[in-house]
Amino acid sequence: MGVFAGYVIHCPQLCAWLTKHNEYFGDETDMGPLLYHLLRRHDMYPRLICDIIPFDHKGDVVFLLARVIRNDDMSPGLVRERESDREAKKELLEYGGLKEEDLEWATCSIGC
Repeated sequence: MGVFAGYVIHCPQLCAWLTKHNEYFGDETDMGPLLYHLLRRHDMYPRLICDIIPFDHKGDVVFLLARVIRNDDMSPGLVRERESDREAKKELLEYGGLKEEDLEWATCSIGC
């Protein structure tokens, strides 16, 4: 089982972030790759984010800015947010022009 933990960003917030940095997109399928390239250009990927994972959450497309990825068959429970995660979040908020509530910590497990 794959366990992923990081910050969830919803499409409207990601749209605002990409637009702020003059990144133009057609729909949500373009957003993940654009965000990946934007973070790489500014030395934030993989320094702050190890993967960008799109998934459906209650009918909405959201993106998980993963800080932790592990294969954990024994204990796929919650991954706690660490101090280093909170420091990375501050940098992402400042760079993205987002508000604290725009990036929510989450853990998700995906069966392989």
